[in-house]
Amino acid sequence: MTGRHLHHYLMSTHQVARLIADTRELMARSMALLKSTPVPDSFVGRRTHEPFPREEDLPSTTDK
Repeated sequence: MTGRHLHHYLMSTHQVARLIADTRELMARSMALLKSTPVPDSFVGRRTHEPFPREEDLPSTTDK
């Protein structure tokens, strides 16, 4: 084994526990950030192929 790969096998229990705790904290922060932002627009279901309505087809707001 090379020295780079040997490091992964020589981690102590404390180091593994700290790595897990750091990962959980990072995931919690990431989830909080994702929940605080609006859902991204994925264009799924959007009808972009339909033309915009023409002005003369819209109801008039000046007629009362």
